Amino acid sequence: MRKNIENNIKKSSKSGLLASVICLLATLFYVYDYFIQVSPSIMTVQLMREFKIDAAGLAVLGSCFYYAYVGMQIPAGLLLDRYGARKLLSFAVFVSALGVILFARTHNFYLAGFARMLVGFGSAFSFVSALYLIANWFSHRYFALMSGLVQFGACVGSIIGLAPLAILVNNYGWRETLDVVGIVTFFVAFLYWFVIRDGHKPHAHHSERPGQFITLKKVIRTPQVWWISLAGFCCWAPVAAFGALWGVSYLMKVYHFSNEIAGWWVAPLWLGVGLGSPFIGWLSDQMGSRKIPFYLCFGAGILGGVMVTFAPYLSIGWTALGLFLIGLAGALQSLTFGVAKDVIPPQRFATASGFINMVAVLGGAFIQVIFGFVLHAVGRVDYINGVAQYDVFGYQVSMLLLPAVSMIGFLVTRFFLVETSCRQAHA
Repeated sequence: MRKNIENNIKKSSKSGLLASVICLLATLFYVYDYFIQVSPSIMTVQLMREFKIDAAGLAVLGSCFYYAYVGMQIPAGLLLDRYGARKLLSFAVFVSALGVILFARTHNFYLAGFARMLVGFGSAFSFVSALYLIANWFSHRYFALMSGLVQFGACVGSIIGLAPLAILVNNYGWRETLDVVGIVTFFVAFLYWFVIRDGHKPHAHHSERPGQFITLKKVIRTPQVWWISLAGFCCWAPVAAFGALWGVSYLMKVYHFSNEIAGWWVAPLWLGVGLGSPFIGWLSDQMGSRKIPFYLCFGAGILGGVMVTFAPYLSIGWTALGLFLIGLAGALQSLTFGVAKDVIPPQRFATASGFINMVAVLGGAFIQVIFGFVLHAVGRVDYINGVAQYDVFGYQVSMLLLPAVSMIGFLVTRFFLVETSCRQAHA
């Protein structure tokens, strides 16, 4: 009897270690995802000079990542529900590596956009796969916390993709730096193939599974999925606009920073995302409420957006606080998947996660482009060495989008989001 107990403990310990290693590896791809997403923000001058584009063109180039990312979210969820994560993750990392190397070596604007789309295609599997593996390897009571820890990867990847990447780009060139990143990513794809496993939870045989489009139909016919998705859109759009593209150039203009220093000062936004994500998941579980953390974080997003808009009249310390508050609102994205897990049956969870993530990322692509066009239309444009330079007023008008979107998210939470009290009640 005692020997059996010891054997069970050993098996449980090994299973727990394997689960942790697999989910950590999946999270590392999400770290990479955000590293490569935000990388254009510290290369704005180089990219505009290289491809002979203005702010609108840069916005389109940056958003090409999101077009493929968004388009693959629902297929990624459907494929994960059907085939698991190991093969799909290995293939996705490989495709992303191809895109990075192509982007580093092309001199054609349209080919560069296609390369960013390849990177977005591969990265589309990162977050949904991590959630899928967590759902398979860990119990439901840990899901909100662990999805928050995965979201912490966005913080780590984004910070690496700002000031540290700026140092490498300034010293070695943006093409050479991205070339090395792409080669390393190829080796990561092979590592995933040999290590990732889909989990110990039993899966239905193909004959027992519903058709993929039936699964999708059931997901999109669930009203709460749409409201959860809209809340995710509102919490993440300001992060994507400022943190992933326009923040560095805004701080360079307002405070006359170099791209390296501006990259460090964008870090408080990503710290808000990274530190807030696991904390908000934990707080939600402790309070037995999903909606209260939404109220708190969207309120922080409104205040932070206003503070960043008035950055020209504030010290950098106050602006950094505003950025942290915006990041705290962005941390809500991880909790949207906790709400989804409360209302969606397990066999449709990956599909629902893909849909919700699609809407959130679509918000990022949408607001980046709108921001760029508003900036180009409202701001005064000066061309220095062939590169468009915009005035502070144009940036400020564009920044008003940030608190406006957070306000919409607050209203969606108040009137449409259902309180699940952290319990599973499948729709």
